Amino acid sequence: MITRMEQTYYEVHIPQISKNLEKIAEEFKRSNHLKEKELELKEIELELLEKSITHHIKKL
Repeated sequence: MITRMEQTYYEVHIPQISKNLEKIAEEFKRSNHLKEKELELKEIELELLEKSITHHIKKL
């Protein structure tokens, strides 16, 4: 026989914990995706900067 507190724990708190963990996992995925995009843009930015510098040096 389980107590009312135990019943509440298993019926309410455990499902809430599970749902919140799923939300956290989704936010981590979203964060990782955004970080990947940021790094891709930074790589493009550096390539453009390198081309610009090379272009200016050739003009000299």
